[in-house]
Amino acid sequence: MNCSALFPTLIVFLMMSFCVTNKAQAGRQSLRLHELNEKLQVSQRRLKRGWIWKQLFAPEEDPTPRTIGKLKSTFDKGDFSIKYILSGEGAGEVFKIDEYSGDIRTLKKLDREEKAFYVLRAQALDRKSNQPVEPESEFIIKVQDINDNMPQFINEPYVSSISEMCPVGTTVVQVTATDADDPLYGNNAKLIYSILQGEPYFSVEPKTGIIVTSWPNMDREAQEKYLVIVQVKDMMGLTGGYSATTTVTISLSDVNDNGPTFQHNRFTFVVAESAPIGTTVGRIMADDADVGINARMNYSLKEAEGSDTFQIHTDPVTQEGVILLAKPLDYESMRRFVIDAEAFNDHVDTRFLSYSEFRDQTTLHIHVEDVDEPPVFTTQEYEWKIHENMPAGTTVGTVSARDSDAANNPVRYHIDKGTDIKKMFKIDPENGTITVAKSLDRETASCSPKSTSRTSAKGCSQLVQVISAVDQDDPPEGHHFYFSMVPEKHINPNFTLRDNQDNTASILTRRSSFTRQDRTHYLLPILTADSGTPALTSTTTLTIGVCSCHTAGHCPTGGVEAFALSMSLSIQTLIGILVCLLTLTVLSILMLAVRKHRKQEQQEEQGQEEKTEQWEEVSEKVLRYSEMGVCGSDSGACRPVPLRPRPGRRERRLRREEVAASIRMSLRQSYLIGPEDEVFRQFILDRLSDADHDPYAPPFDCLRTYAFEGTGSATGSLSSLGSFISEPSFERPCDVGQRFMRLTLWNGAKEEQTTF
Repeated sequence: MNCSALFPTLIVFLMMSFCVTNKAQAGRQSLRLHELNEKLQVSQRRLKRGWIWKQLFAPEEDPTPRTIGKLKSTFDKGDFSIKYILSGEGAGEVFKIDEYSGDIRTLKKLDREEKAFYVLRAQALDRKSNQPVEPESEFIIKVQDINDNMPQFINEPYVSSISEMCPVGTTVVQVTATDADDPLYGNNAKLIYSILQGEPYFSVEPKTGIIVTSWPNMDREAQEKYLVIVQVKDMMGLTGGYSATTTVTISLSDVNDNGPTFQHNRFTFVVAESAPIGTTVGRIMADDADVGINARMNYSLKEAEGSDTFQIHTDPVTQEGVILLAKPLDYESMRRFVIDAEAFNDHVDTRFLSYSEFRDQTTLHIHVEDVDEPPVFTTQEYEWKIHENMPAGTTVGTVSARDSDAANNPVRYHIDKGTDIKKMFKIDPENGTITVAKSLDRETASCSPKSTSRTSAKGCSQLVQVISAVDQDDPPEGHHFYFSMVPEKHINPNFTLRDNQDNTASILTRRSSFTRQDRTHYLLPILTADSGTPALTSTTTLTIGVCSCHTAGHCPTGGVEAFALSMSLSIQTLIGILVCLLTLTVLSILMLAVRKHRKQEQQEEQGQEEKTEQWEEVSEKVLRYSEMGVCGSDSGACRPVPLRPRPGRRERRLRREEVAASIRMSLRQSYLIGPEDEVFRQFILDRLSDADHDPYAPPFDCLRTYAFEGTGSATGSLSSLGSFISEPSFERPCDVGQRFMRLTLWNGAKEEQTTF
């Protein structure tokens, strides 16, 4: 065989060496096959041969066997003297040739993505001599592609981030999809991209899959994250093609396009004038819609009257402005401060906002709470000269002090205990006049040692109640509550509130004492605010009751006690209401029973009164004789003796109630009242007098009836009155059969004896 005959075989061999069998290489196989086929056709045109065939194609995914081509030699006269033989890839399994006609048929379904083409060899033999009439030749059967594969996205998931306020057309990300169909045959693998969700904010390039922004000035504070759904379709998007989708998550990163803003244009705080320097007066908070470094802020106080009394700094954790006391306070000289506070960003980006837009301000109203301060003397030192041997009571001089508080409470004076000077002088506690306590001797002490006189005023600022708050929310930075009294036209003259800066507040008195004669209850509304955004508030009314002093005279918290009444109803409150209703129902039933019982008692008392009337009739028949005599002989000596019946009702005693009320009033007016006090002695004497003259006081007289057995009995009388029979001593004769009995009647502690 010459070299020219071997050249086509070499070409086919080189072509087969570049073939692959997986789907991912199907496209490249088709391209290489096209190139090798062209070379083969050129080589074949240079040869003189007798083979006749066309380009052979076999459609993929066709399950029906069919004829795809025909091989024929020029020596074939149609008398079936030529025998055709097929060998190579898929011969006998995938393809079969008719040995008489040279027709090539498929035997099974083909898959282009599994194998794009087959290289076969054909021979033509003389059927009689079995000798080749044509040289062996190679040819290619190409698997024709159909659209049987869906496009698929690669490199999923797609996540990207861009800055807010970026310009239109900013590239976000590129999505990529592949199709296993033949890219060189038809439109089966030609892909088109489109957006199903995400417009009008984003758009996609149809052929490249590049996603760009299409909406100006996208604001992260309005929407931080977008989910864009991209669709890809083969066959250039024509009907009948396959499609696939993917989701692209796009986040907007923050830029400093927002300045701080205060939710309230006014903050009110209360601080005691006795608060030390460095005390936290309160906290303010400005909101910034940005995050991270763009949300960091500082606070400052604008210059105003008294603004240097306070300082403000930023809490690095909560970003709150903490107001601190920088100078001592004096309620009498400055009762209220009005200061403007400003919040501004640390990091300023003028591409988005002007310099003035990166700041905001609010007004602080700081009220100074009056504290009971000690009185002060009008003069620090007093110096007097007196003669020796002056009698006791001689006036030495007068000291004067005043209460530094606005209330101007009364001032009382006294000399310190434990010093000898107190033995020499006395001081009037009301007006401060100092007098000689005993005669002074110059030779003993020419000059009394200097001493400090002290004063005392009635106390106030006593703790009444400590209140706290709870919140169902759970902020990341924890809770911080602000307590204040509900603003009124004037400052509350009775009570004040001190925020303890630990989520509690103390209720303090502003007066030295309270009396129930003035008022029995005080209602104190309290406003509680949280540190959330926006800040939420609630109002609770604290009911403060004026209580009575103890027996020894001690009055806790100035005689007041408090309990809170919430403005909102909870489940516990509803349960308490139900319990109260049930209690009222039971009490109503008990009252009906008591009324029924009292009605029965009244009926019994009426019966008793009827009996009493009978006893009164009987008492008229009881006679008393002043001296012993014969019955009926001295009618002038007999007089009726009434019995003391048990009264049916007792009239209401008002005097005892009034006396007891006077004693209770005396207890309030004096801390020490003992049994030897005149009030108690008079009270006891009044009670004894009432007992002696009270016709309703027990014991009561009663009448006992004893039957007379008659005369002539050998055993005598069986009555117990027989023990009272005395020997008969008659001054005048008496009828036989008469007996004398002595009846003793008791009237309270007195007794009377009457003889019958």
